[in-house]
This record gives sequence, structure tokens and C-alpha cells, in this order.
Amino acid sequence: MKADAEAAKAKLLQLAEAKKAELEERVAEWTAKHDKQKLEKRAERAEAYAVTSVEIALAAAMEAEEAILEAAATRMDADQGLQALEPAGLSAGKGETSVETGATP
Repeated sequence: MKADAEAAKAKLLQLAEAKKAELEERVAEWTAKHDKQKLEKRAERAEAYAVTSVEIALAAAMEAEEAILEAAATRMDADQGLQALEPAGLSAGKGETSVETGATP
């Protein structure tokens, strides 16, 4: 299973490198032919990708902030609930009756 995953990863890297080389050849060709329209469209797509990536990152950061605030509020609720369950002014172990003697320590 691990070997299959490693082989797939190696193939993916190989395909990515081939695609990168192909793109570099096309860009060089566009530059040599002074094909401004193709170069401009490529730049616009790269810029749109960058903007979208930033938007996704900001959304993830906002979601993380909400999760942090929700976790803090949940912890405060739990602490208050636990505090309400404790006998007033008694800490663990105090006020318990010994089963053997029936006496309070």
C-alpha cells in the first residue's frame, strides 16, 4: 500500500515537471512571437488564482477564529456547570461519610 502511494506520488511529480516544462516552452514561444494577448491572459489567470487563494485563506482564518471563540465559550459554560454541581464551599473529600464507621472525617 505504501509503495503504491509512493509510486503514485513519483508519477504525479513527473507529470507536474513535464507540464511545467511544456508551459515554459509555450511562454518562450509566445515571448519570441510577441504574442502579447496570450502572455497577458496567462498573467491575468495567475493573478486571479492568487486573489482566490488569499480569499480562501482569509475565510479559513475567520472560521478558525470562530472556532476558537466557540471553544472558549463552551469551556466557560462547562466550568460554570461543573462549579454549580459542586457542593457550596466544599472541596472534594470534605463532608463525605465514611462507609465503615459512619463518621465524617
